[in-house]
Amino acid sequence: AWIRSSASGPLRTETIHYALPLVAALDPHAALDLLQLVPEGLRSSGYTAVFEAWAANDPVAAAAHAAKLEITYSEQLAAFEGVARAWGRSAPRAALAWADTLPIGRFKTTVIERLLAIWAANDPEAAAAYALSLPGGARRTTAIAGIAANWPASDPQGAVRFAEKLPSGGNRNILLRELVTTWSDSDPVAALAYANALPSGAVKPELVGSILERIAIDNPQQALDAARQLPPGFVRNQALSQVLTEIARRQPEAALEFLRNTPPGGARDFMLRHIGDHLSGVDAATAARFVTLLPPGETQHRAIPYIVTGLAQADPAAAKAWALSLPEGYTRSLALNQLVADLAKTDPQAATAWAASLPADDGGGRVLEAALAEWVKIAPSAAIAWASALPEGPARQNSLVTLTTRLAQSDPSAALDLVLEITDEADQQLANHDIALAWSRIDPDTAFERISDLPPISLRSELLGNLVNYYAQIAPQEALAHAAKFPAGEVPAEALAGAVLSWSDLDPVAAAAWSGKLPAGSLREEALTNVVGNWARHDPAEASKWLDSLPADAARERAAARYAETAVAHRPADAARWAASVNQPDLRREAIESVARAWLKADRLAAVSWLRSIGARDLIPIPML
Repeated sequence: AWIRSSASGPLRTETIHYALPLVAALDPHAALDLLQLVPEGLRSSGYTAVFEAWAANDPVAAAAHAAKLEITYSEQLAAFEGVARAWGRSAPRAALAWADTLPIGRFKTTVIERLLAIWAANDPEAAAAYALSLPGGARRTTAIAGIAANWPASDPQGAVRFAEKLPSGGNRNILLRELVTTWSDSDPVAALAYANALPSGAVKPELVGSILERIAIDNPQQALDAARQLPPGFVRNQALSQVLTEIARRQPEAALEFLRNTPPGGARDFMLRHIGDHLSGVDAATAARFVTLLPPGETQHRAIPYIVTGLAQADPAAAKAWALSLPEGYTRSLALNQLVADLAKTDPQAATAWAASLPADDGGGRVLEAALAEWVKIAPSAAIAWASALPEGPARQNSLVTLTTRLAQSDPSAALDLVLEITDEADQQLANHDIALAWSRIDPDTAFERISDLPPISLRSELLGNLVNYYAQIAPQEALAHAAKFPAGEVPAEALAGAVLSWSDLDPVAAAAWSGKLPAGSLREEALTNVVGNWARHDPAEASKWLDSLPADAARERAAARYAETAVAHRPADAARWAASVNQPDLRREAIESVARAWLKADRLAAVSWLRSIGARDLIPIPML
């Protein structure tokens, strides 16, 4: 009555929460009425207190009433929490039987987990026996995991033994890792012996390393000696890495001395990577000092990227100063390149401006390239505008080349705009290849349209040839169809011939028909030769028929010579016929000699007879005969 008469506010709310368990022990319904004086949103802990006191005297009635309440989800969950606390301490089996009657859902799962946790904290052996008596399945696995996680801290070994009963897999490994790590706080020697006795697997390296790392905090030499006694392999490498990382935080020279005496190879590289990665994230200054102490060479070079990344995240200004303090040469260049790439991920414009300010002796061009490569991924328009605004000179040209190469993969049309600003012919050619390759995979139709809008300059023909060449590798017929829309002679002949060659791999009949309609000239000769060369490998009889259908001209002679060279292994007589049909002297000699070389090995008499019949025996070198 006194509480009800007091003024509302924080003091009355605090008083009600203090009084609730006392009132509930005598009259739970009166306690619930009193709880209604507490503002909404602040009642959850009150429901827990009321139902914990009620369930201590009559858990069945308390549980039944909690299930009937029409309150918010969090408030009802708090009421069930109170029932679980009291009933779980006094009669956990009966409490679990009640929990099983709850509707399937979050209430039921949460209440069961709480009951098992309470039981495990008070009587872990009984809780364990209950969990193991459950039939196999998710319920049993969850129960074992919950009981092991709530096992009394005074008996970590018992918790570990019980957790081993879980099915093998990720959940078991996670729980064992937590339990054994906790065990190592009170008895590191026993915990380490247990971890070492585990079979090889995902959890062992991390467990052994974590335990030794904890030992290293108080006794680094003991931890290091224990790690060195492990058999060679991943577990030993992992353990040494974790111990050395802990030592390097306080005594980088001691860790370095150990690494100096470690033979070069994968194990030392693994340790360096681990130490650098972890030190840079927690103590950037020590990490920088550590890598500076390393002897120059591959070992130091492998460690630098990990150190630089950590420094850049912790203190960018200090990272810049440290990188520039390194001796001139590859080591400083490596650090600067990694640093600017890391800085550009958060502020690419500032990173690029800083890179551009570096002198050429510091590899300024390469550092600038690294910054621009990151910037163009994040904000291509801004990166292009920055590079385009540079004064004419090598820095501007190199920047445009870098952006073009990177941009070609995502926006080849924008990359082409940049190519038009590049003045160096070699750089233009390199960029052309990148753009054509990317465009042929992304959107070839748009690529051909865009090229058709370019003025008739050498760049246009070059890019067109590259595009036809790359597109023909996946769709030769379509590539040639696009090429046909351009004026004769604009698409380089070698690109067209290459497209025909690719087409003849897929459909020699169609490629042959297309090639046969070409006007006389070098392109027709090259196309016919490529088609018949491919076709003769797969179906020489049909290729021969097609040759018969061609007019007798220079193009057919070149094709006939290629057919003879290709088909002689399977159709020597037919190959001989076509070789003999060639009239151009040098080409005829080459064709006849090619057929003779192969036929003489397979059927000497037939080959010699053929050579006599065409009056060509004198064309063949005596050693071959």
